[in-house]
Amino acid sequence: STADPRTHAEKMVDHLESTLESLAQKLTTSYSVSDRSNTLTSMEDVRNQLDYYKGKVKSEINKARVKSGLRTNSNIQLRFPG
Repeated sequence: STADPRTHAEKMVDHLESTLESLAQKLTTSYSVSDRSNTLTSMEDVRNQLDYYKGKVKSEINKARVKSGLRTNSNIQLRFPG
């Protein structure tokens, strides 16, 4: 099958990382030619979206691990009185 097995969040992480690399190489964030103009998304906006989707991917991985009976990378700390 040629279908992409990645989740939407995993695809978005890859896309946003590529977008961030592309933006880092550009010196301008907006330009106009004749009657047309273009404004690029700011690097901060892309970073915020990337952080959001990385969190979604981590959550998906943890859910899959729990479903498989495996431990997650999340730690729950308890403190007992006394």
